[in-house]
Amino acid sequence: MPDDGVYTVTIVKLTKGVSTKGDKPMGWWKQVGQIEDVDDVNHGKEFTIGFYRSSVPGILKSACRVLNGGEPVEDIAMADELLEASVNEVLRVKVVTSTSSKDGKDYTNCYIQEVLATENEDEAEDAVNAPEEAPESAEDFPDGNVVTDMPEGGAVADIEGAAKGKSAKKKQRRNSS
Repeated sequence: MPDDGVYTVTIVKLTKGVSTKGDKPMGWWKQVGQIEDVDDVNHGKEFTIGFYRSSVPGILKSACRVLNGGEPVEDIAMADELLEASVNEVLRVKVVTSTSSKDGKDYTNCYIQEVLATENEDEAEDAVNAPEEAPESAEDFPDGNVVTDMPEGGAVADIEGAAKGKSAKKKQRRNSS
């Protein structure tokens, strides 16, 4: 683990599994990050970002809330999806060492502060959000397939709403940096 401080890291690996505590199964996840700051003596060093267990859902959900753009994490399955999707994400993390009042030992923890937007993500988002020109007339449709009777709302509205929600979350993450 690097010294206390704030680091820019890329999640390079996620391992996960299930172990048994007594007769109860317990899921676990281990995120490994690599320091990306070329000016840092630790550039390229890998370290554990987090080790999460389903038996301690508060810690798991807190880390995943940051990965989810600040939105609450509903359940363990959603947390699992967010952790899997975090591989190759660029994050700002904070490493903090504190002394336990119980046993006097020093413990070092790493906290995810935010997901950082990358250039490729920005370009992909711009391509997805590029305005489309609507066809002016039936001649603009090559096969003559013209929809004249589009119901309001429905699946199209649901898809657009979902896309706007994702776009808003990414913009919110970018603007908060």
